[in-house]
Amino acid sequence: MEAASRFSNWAFDLQYILGRTPWDTQVTPPEVVALVEERDVPPGRALDLGCGTGTNCIYLARHGWQVVGVDFSTVAIWQARCKARRAGVECTFRGADVTDLSFLEEAFDFVLDIGCLHSIPMERWRPYAAEVIRLARPGGRYMLYAFAPSGPLGSARYFARGSARSV
Repeated sequence: MEAASRFSNWAFDLQYILGRTPWDTQVTPPEVVALVEERDVPPGRALDLGCGTGTNCIYLARHGWQVVGVDFSTVAIWQARCKARRAGVECTFRGADVTDLSFLEEAFDFVLDIGCLHSIPMERWRPYAAEVIRLARPGGRYMLYAFAPSGPLGSARYFARGSARSV
């Protein structure tokens, strides 16, 4: 693992230890709720990329989904496992880089990314996209939340309309 990645993992782990994770709202987005509760999408297999402390994994599991959550922060994964156990649901959590999910083989009906892709160095977007394509079942759903061009962080990388399709 390159030094920058080790620092990044360590930095995220520290933020989870300190409880300074403004990106981890503990709230499942209304679009996910609508998909699960209003659109008659039957439960299946779900993959949460950059799952953090497992909020969305737990929500999906409570609604009958078989869920795998992946995050590169080992602290977030540990917190997610504890949280799922307290919630009384079964989820699989793996500490891993979302650009290399070779340990996963079965297809998923729903792939969710809330704030993960825009945190990945641009040179790793193609491997990320290849994994999403490989793991999403034909006809499955992929939901991506990422910074938009009008986002509040001037130094962040943003996606132009349609750019995720071209990755």
